Amino acid sequence: MFAAGAGTLAAGTLVAGRYWLQTTNRRYDVIAVDAYRQPYIPFYLTTREFFASARDHLTPNGVLAINAGRTATDYRLVDALSGTLTAVYPSVFVVDVRAYTNSVIFATNTPTTVAEFRARALANQNLALDPIVQDALASGRVRQAHPNGIVFTDDLAPVERVIDEIILGYIRSQ
Repeated sequence: MFAAGAGTLAAGTLVAGRYWLQTTNRRYDVIAVDAYRQPYIPFYLTTREFFASARDHLTPNGVLAINAGRTATDYRLVDALSGTLTAVYPSVFVVDVRAYTNSVIFATNTPTTVAEFRARALANQNLALDPIVQDALASGRVRQAHPNGIVFTDDLAPVERVIDEIILGYIRSQ
């Protein structure tokens, strides 16, 4: 997990990511979560409570981004994470990455339309991200997520079961 704001970059480890947010008062433009220990993501980084803590550390126009693994046809993890994020953030978007079997889910701290999200992505100033942004936007797989009835909480976040089912489904289809 990393967070960026005002030209700074701070890093945290898998276990320290949530603790780190709880022990700082700083606000960030971007908080990115890519905390896989293949193929799993720690459950405590997938919950409504974690996402609310991250939201509280974003600037008014801040964005949370989380990487979610999937197969070409099985979006259960993407759906679970985006459903949980819609319980916390006013706008949530999913961008499927063509070159990989993953999606990046973006949650904005202010209500945003798909057109505004695309425009903001195109205005990105990071040269390393530009090819990824261009490819994702060109593929047309940018969509707004809506509540889907799934909300992981600190008390119930069966993320490992979801990932196990995705793996088993993939193996069975081969």
